[in-house]
Amino acid sequence: MTRARRPSLALEMALAVLCLACACLMLVSSAAAKPKASTKSVQESMQAYEQQLASGQISVAKFSPAKHTMHLTLKDGSHVHVTYTHGEEPKLRAALLAKGVSLPAVAKPKISHKNRYIAAGVVVLVLILIAIGVVVLVRRRRAARDYGE
Repeated sequence: MTRARRPSLALEMALAVLCLACACLMLVSSAAAKPKASTKSVQESMQAYEQQLASGQISVAKFSPAKHTMHLTLKDGSHVHVTYTHGEEPKLRAALLAKGVSLPAVAKPKISHKNRYIAAGVVVLVLILIAIGVVVLVRRRRAARDYGE
């Protein structure tokens, strides 16, 4: 009598672990996805900025010193950003303050490592499950070999 061939236990366990890992990664990636804000800003030149400043169209200005850019909110509600050269920030701040433009302090963004820890935990869990599967498989094969002798 011929026996039906089944996939090996190791193959079944590897497939189960792979499916579990994919499911966990899908959960982590969907939890990490955040909708982006849809405010469009237009790049403008320094000349356009100076004209807007002279005519009093600017209501709020936020500086990004690392990128050397200013994000301006105009009185009509539109957003623009202007790139300035290195060292011009103090002069630009003084000109904006002289015109009465609001300069809110920009807080440093808080970096959350929560998603990294979740992903690391999932990877460790998958590795532990693979190790347990290998140990069980080796013991079963050893027991079957010893029993058959």
